[in-house]
Amino acid sequence: MTPRGGSIHSFFVGDGVHGNVVFNFRGNPANDLAAFAAGYHEGAKVLVANMEAKAGYADYEGYPIFFLYRHALELYLKAILYRGAMILGLTSAPAIRVDKLFARHDLARLLPAIKEMFDHVGWNWQAEVPGLENWEDVSALVRAIDGIDAGSSSFRYPVASDGSAPLPRHLVLNAIAFGHHMDPLLDLLDGAVTGLDDIWDARAEAAHFLQELVKEWRGET
Repeated sequence: MTPRGGSIHSFFVGDGVHGNVVFNFRGNPANDLAAFAAGYHEGAKVLVANMEAKAGYADYEGYPIFFLYRHALELYLKAILYRGAMILGLTSAPAIRVDKLFARHDLARLLPAIKEMFDHVGWNWQAEVPGLENWEDVSALVRAIDGIDAGSSSFRYPVASDGSAPLPRHLVLNAIAFGHHMDPLLDLLDGAVTGLDDIWDARAEAAHFLQELVKEWRGET
């Protein structure tokens, strides 16, 4: 399959299959959110390890670290919310709207619906990770990230759309510390996605079985 522009440019084609990666491999692109998140997280960890191993580094080496971690967090939160909305859709519980889930990049707005969905499946956030022990800690971190980069652009561009600086002059953030603090959070969120996938599979199968029983009872099969 070729992209919308037609044939694939030779720069995207290797001499063999090693190095090939597949995009949109599930059909429904929203189901790939967690896979993308995992990829950005892995890339961020490599960059943190490289920075940590060197005695000196340039400031610009830290910029992609912050972006990759922030982007992985956004993708995991949206993956959780999307799957949770599907699970709630199988029940009589109030639906979670996802029609504008991908229209914005701010993160804190996602938290109430995620908490509602966690409550629905009986999950309480309890983690033995300093600074992330409970849901209030997670919420505080997400809001703090929004306070620095709500639009997912401050770590990518030095200039805002209006020509101003998106961040205060001489703002100092530690990329290594941020990465090490974010790693366990992203791992926990990855596990949440897996858990929700298992719940979705079980409930969808049960719903289908019940639907078939009703059809049989009504003589529709």
